[in-house]
Amino acid sequence: MRGIKSIKKNILANISKIEKFLLMFLGGVFLFGMVGIAVAFFLDNSVSSPEKGGVYKEGVLGDVSNMVLNPLYVYGKRDKSFESDVTALVFSGLMKFDTTTGKTLDNIATHTLSADKKTYTFYLKDGVRWHDGVDVTIDDIYYTFETVIKSEDFNNTLLRKAFSGVEIKKISNSEISFTLLYPYKYFLTNFTVGILPYHILKDVPVADLEYHEFSQNPIGSGPYMFSSLEEVKRGVFKLKLSAFENSSLFDMYISQIEFYIYSRKSALSLDIPSLDGVRPFLKVARNDFEIPESFSVKEYNLPQYSALFFNMKKPEFDGFSGRLLRLAMQLSTNKDAIVSEIVDGTRIDTPLLESDNTGWEYEFDLEKAKGALKDAGYFLPSRKPKTFPPKNSDSVYITFPTDKNVFEAKRSEYVQEDSDENSDESIEQKKDVFQIKGKYPVKIAKTKIFIDDVFIREEEKPEMARTWSFDIELKDSYNEGTHEIRLEFWNFDDELEKEDAISVYLEPIEEEKANADQKYEIRENKKGEKLQLTLVTTDKPYYYKEVAEYLKEDYGKIGINLDIKVLNMNSFLDRVKHREYDILLYGQNLGYNLDIYEFFHESQIGKDNLSDYQDLTASILIEEIRRSHISDIRTAKMQKLRESFKKDIPAVFLFSPTYQYYFDSQLKGLKILHIGSHKDRFSNIQDAYVLEHRSLKDSTWIDFPQWFLNNYISFITFSL
Repeated sequence: MRGIKSIKKNILANISKIEKFLLMFLGGVFLFGMVGIAVAFFLDNSVSSPEKGGVYKEGVLGDVSNMVLNPLYVYGKRDKSFESDVTALVFSGLMKFDTTTGKTLDNIATHTLSADKKTYTFYLKDGVRWHDGVDVTIDDIYYTFETVIKSEDFNNTLLRKAFSGVEIKKISNSEISFTLLYPYKYFLTNFTVGILPYHILKDVPVADLEYHEFSQNPIGSGPYMFSSLEEVKRGVFKLKLSAFENSSLFDMYISQIEFYIYSRKSALSLDIPSLDGVRPFLKVARNDFEIPESFSVKEYNLPQYSALFFNMKKPEFDGFSGRLLRLAMQLSTNKDAIVSEIVDGTRIDTPLLESDNTGWEYEFDLEKAKGALKDAGYFLPSRKPKTFPPKNSDSVYITFPTDKNVFEAKRSEYVQEDSDENSDESIEQKKDVFQIKGKYPVKIAKTKIFIDDVFIREEEKPEMARTWSFDIELKDSYNEGTHEIRLEFWNFDDELEKEDAISVYLEPIEEEKANADQKYEIRENKKGEKLQLTLVTTDKPYYYKEVAEYLKEDYGKIGINLDIKVLNMNSFLDRVKHREYDILLYGQNLGYNLDIYEFFHESQIGKDNLSDYQDLTASILIEEIRRSHISDIRTAKMQKLRESFKKDIPAVFLFSPTYQYYFDSQLKGLKILHIGSHKDRFSNIQDAYVLEHRSLKDSTWIDFPQWFLNNYISFITFSL
């Protein structure tokens, strides 16, 4: 031993400090290289797999002061956005929407459908428990649908109507049936709503259920259970959910989901770097949020659309001329430009979102739109026909232009264009004139025309003529106010035989100038009524106002004046209720079932049928589509219904907006291929994870030498 130590000592004594440093450096490089090679071997022969644990934190906009965490009272309601997300995680339904297939699948129960397609029987699965440990029973299901949803005191019209007339029977401790009066293809989607616990709520009156303490501290049977709600800083609340382990149906990777609820968008924007995601919002050209680079994005469209709904009970939209007016507005609506310049989304031509809408014949064409308006009897003042059928008049010999004593006019109302075709340059001369018409007394030779008792001219009566028609020029010297036009009819003996008069009221010059400064001429019908329509919309979403202004510009080009009313939701709904609008710019969400019955069936006039569209053929087709379970028959019926919408034009369907869901790239496993509602991003939450670990697959460390020889020795040999 002393000899070895002596040798080491002699060797080290003969090595300089630089050589020692180089030896240490090379040894470090060798060690580092071996570690790197070992890591490379591990990565090359291992796979990543989810690991339980971790927290997902998402920012949402909301108001906790009126928060309701009861699935029955947030179902289908626009103003209960984040509450719907929470209840989808806390509660479970008999069925669930699957984002990978876009279909409604069994959840806590399996089901069968009778041969006549009217009776749905559900079989409750084993091991389904409430978060307090009590088993879910058929009594819970019966209580939810029969006791609560069908109650007159239940405050959700959408669900109550869905189960109205449905017979519900408890068959056994694990079976329950729902029998409809008629087959309904879309009925199954209603069972995605969460079930309520009978053993907790059985003594609570249905009228008190919405704002019962249960709705702030819920107990469900879903994959996550409600843990707490606390204010973490001024105006920001944290709602925490924890994975529910005591169930045979759920096995979650993510331990906790935390919703951070902000009352102001600006506050949410500042906190995004500390969050893992942001609740989906509309895609716009410029985000209000600065999204971290580490975030991924998923874009999707919901089964919804925005449209212009015509109030078909208004006289402007009635009859043949009303249909032509609707056609003109269809042709003058540039959907593609709206989608590309204002709202990022998908163009929509019909409400039949599950049908093929290719080959839509109504494309943007202003010239065709002008033609439709002309055919409907609407003319620009400068091109208005100079003759109209005579009307009955209080006057004896003047029958037109009015049956009143005073005729309102303006200098620019009627314009005649004359040109000298023989001159080298055709010079256009315009004179402000209007035309009056009437009938001759008998035995008349000539007519003298006076304005304000000033003789203007004399007109000879043509032989055999019974009626007359004279152009009256409105000279610049005629001031605003009333001017009398008097006609004297003289016989062949040069004696005054008869006379008649009419008063013309000229608009003030200032008003004429204001009209002249108007960007576009407004069309008029033969009665002189201007084509002015009122469009009513809401202040949210923000882009409705921009879309309305864009439409106003294009409609102005064809002679339609659009008066835009942007209202808050309460005022808007009041207008809708009383049908105080010509046109409504609004959106409709078809949900999972894509059923348009509520929106276009004639039985829904005065309700959600915003156009008050009434067509027997269309209504029959809508009923047949919702009752048929055979896809080929449904497709054929939809094509026929599409033709009805094309013919009748009860609305101009515009677009379906695109939404963006931003989340940290560490959140993996979410499968968002089909979305029926924003809450569906958590539909397959059991596959999502934020933590992962790697392990060797089909290899062990014993295989390292062989792997090293195959990958590195051959490489070194080749290099040499």
